[in-house]
Amino acid sequence: MRSHGIVREFLKNNKRSQRFLFRAYSNLKNLESVFLYLAPSQISHIYLKATLSEIGSGTFIDQGFYYRYGKKIDLGKNVEINRNCSFYPSYLLDSGRIYVGDDSILAPGVSIYSAGQIKDNHSLHTAGDVRIGRNVYIGANSIIRYGVVIGDNATVAIGSVVVKSVPPNVTVGGNPAKII
Repeated sequence: MRSHGIVREFLKNNKRSQRFLFRAYSNLKNLESVFLYLAPSQISHIYLKATLSEIGSGTFIDQGFYYRYGKKIDLGKNVEINRNCSFYPSYLLDSGRIYVGDDSILAPGVSIYSAGQIKDNHSLHTAGDVRIGRNVYIGANSIIRYGVVIGDNATVAIGSVVVKSVPPNVTVGGNPAKII
């Protein structure tokens, strides 16, 4: 087992250590966010290429992009991520990656959560990969939940909450999002 796997197993069973490390990590992420916001776009792009798992050519990430655990985020070619989008993959579980397909656009304020907690037992975590297909448009302030797959050429309307997978070539909207 690799060393980070041992650390994850320890953290799963030690709530106090989880909170301490989460607080320290959050403080570092806040500093990183300020750096990315103030840095020229060329510098922030170089930094993001080093910290995310994959960034395809022609991808644009606007200021205010917030993410955790960058090595679990894959962005395709010509992806556009507008201001104030947030990505939250899972750290404690192996699943919980975020994939964004080629030529997709995320409008401002989109949040993607590929991890969560069990309603009846908040100490238990759950996760599922979020996969956004090719040529997908996600409207402003939409929320995507863990385990969701959004098919190629789909559109998510502004302010939608997507809790179930979306077939290709459809438009969904609402809370919870439904085909419209």
